[in-house]
Amino acid sequence: VKKFENQLLQRLRDLKISNKKVLLAVSTGVDSMVLLSGMLKLSKVLDVEINVAYIDHQLREQSKEETKFIKEFCFARNIPLYVYRWEKEEHPVQSIEAAAREVRYNFFEKVLKENNIEYLVTAHHGDDQAETFLMKLIRGGNIQQLQAIQSVRIFREDYQIVRPMLIFNKKEITTSYNSSIKSRKSRIFKACIRIYSAINK
Repeated sequence: VKKFENQLLQRLRDLKISNKKVLLAVSTGVDSMVLLSGMLKLSKVLDVEINVAYIDHQLREQSKEETKFIKEFCFARNIPLYVYRWEKEEHPVQSIEAAAREVRYNFFEKVLKENNIEYLVTAHHGDDQAETFLMKLIRGGNIQQLQAIQSVRIFREDYQIVRPMLIFNKKEITTSYNSSIKSRKSRIFKACIRIYSAINK
């Protein structure tokens, strides 16, 4: 976990994410939760103010539970959270992925503008980058003009999207997540033992 956090810290510094107010796009999936947890741990070192944007697309049965989870997570840590609920009646019959992407980007832009935030941070990782490059190649792109996902790019003219997790693959992110859970369980177990020992002295 420590190695992962050190690499993330260095990457965020390389991308100039320090002394900044940032908006994290969070889905409650492993990738975005690892990024959120990592940035929370590094927030004092980087001097960043973390805000979270979450969209309930209502495309999954678990969306209600996921929305409840992120609300409780952010409330417990005093993190500003902005939530948008994409009503089912607004879902198009076709091209729902493209429509969902547009809904996300419109919501992100609104939150950035209303809260004077310049940086949108997402959890795209190295496997996403490889897949994007491959899909563009399959669709017949000129190999000299092909670009994978960029670490930093302009978003809606006035903002920047920053993707610090591109240096990690999915396996590394999952390993960090699992190690974090084991470490947390170990701390809880040790705390219970100390309390039990104190009671039974």
